[in-house]
Amino acid sequence: MRAGSVSAAALRAMPVPCTDEPAPQHCPRLEYIVSVAQQAINPQYRLRKIRFHRNFLEQWPHLPTWFVAPLAERVGRIRGEDSRQPSFPTSYLARSYLVFLGLRGYARFDYPWLLGAEQLILHRPGAHLGRDLGVDALVDEAASLGFNRASAHQAMYWSVNRIVLHTGVAEAAQITQAHIEEALEAIRRFGERPDLHQFYGTPDDYRQGAAKRDLRAADENATPHAGGHRPLVECPSSDRSSVHGRQARVGRPSIW
Repeated sequence: MRAGSVSAAALRAMPVPCTDEPAPQHCPRLEYIVSVAQQAINPQYRLRKIRFHRNFLEQWPHLPTWFVAPLAERVGRIRGEDSRQPSFPTSYLARSYLVFLGLRGYARFDYPWLLGAEQLILHRPGAHLGRDLGVDALVDEAASLGFNRASAHQAMYWSVNRIVLHTGVAEAAQITQAHIEEALEAIRRFGERPDLHQFYGTPDDYRQGAAKRDLRAADENATPHAGGHRPLVECPSSDRSSVHGRQARVGRPSIW
């Protein structure tokens, strides 16, 4: 297993954060431990989460060094691997802690990690922290416009989770057109990575992911929106979706 150290050259290559975006950092240990202790989960699972947290801190005491490690190591689990035997268990098993850091404002995450880590769940951790990202309201609005509710639910959560962890916005209502365009461009670029096979197999596997298939199904099943409905965010004229507005764009990882 690779150690948590990173070369000086790698650190110099690390992107300089924007002035309004502080460098990622660990939260106080006790803050995370107390949060886990308050969760209504199996006691054994609670102890495992605390152990995963401790292991991650031991390997990556300086969080910015984790951000410049190879993506496969940060994602932790390579495509096809048993979840019980990932190549890099420290990062893989610490995902709930990393999500916690994102929701508490200690770190913002890059899209390669957010896309490589195919399964990211925010609503349960968010609920533990008293955070409502407002995705259910978006799903309700999408359903009222003719989207299949189940498909809209998966597509919205897939997209909003990642935009929130990348931008640090507090809720879905704060997502702007610029946020959406940035996410779409990141999705396109990820599909061109030479190491894509480590996470999704082939480019076609990546394009045909479950959230993307469900979104296309939602598009196909959607009815045209009522003429009086005002889009929450205007879409460019090149968007071929039959339903306009933020509902169609936020949950739209199928545009290539």
